[in-house]
Amino acid sequence: MSAGGLQGTLLLVDDDATLRERLARAMRERGYQVVTAAGGAEALARARQVRPAMAVVDLRMPGLSGIEVLEALRALDPGMRVLMLTGYGSIPTM
Repeated sequence: MSAGGLQGTLLLVDDDATLRERLARAMRERGYQVVTAAGGAEALARARQVRPAMAVVDLRMPGLSGIEVLEALRALDPGMRVLMLTGYGSIPTM
């Protein structure tokens, strides 16, 4: 877990409000403290405040991409566990 974060704190980043809130509710029911963000800039601001131990990030979002968010989160905390999600079957990422 990240040294500055609360144990079990999860940052959930997705521009789809319905999916974001359903995932947040499911993770809260499993005992996680969940902080949500609708996009990359908001996610990074919240990560600086909360210092989450882990993050779930949508790959494709308006503004900052999930890859850009991943890079910024890893710069903030190299030990942070990050799960990347996408609703697309095939996306070239490089």
